[in-house]
Amino acid sequence: EGSTVWINLGSANGLNVGDTFAVYELGEPIKDPDSGEVLGQDERKIGRIRVTAVKGPKYSECTIVDGSGLSTGNIVK
Repeated sequence: EGSTVWINLGSANGLNVGDTFAVYELGEPIKDPDSGEVLGQDERKIGRIRVTAVKGPKYSECTIVDGSGLSTGNIVK
């Protein structure tokens, strides 16, 4: 919503106002060519966010520091 995003991490994860995270978009699955087993997924950094309010044990409000195209399903690290 505008420059505000919400993440599913909060006080139970030790988050504090001012913490920053990189945001990644998942790419195509990486498969073992022999077995076809999915080994993982490629990740592409698309932005950074900063925690502006820890709202509860499992969610926080953040502002976008840089990047665009952030959406549901992105990964924060």
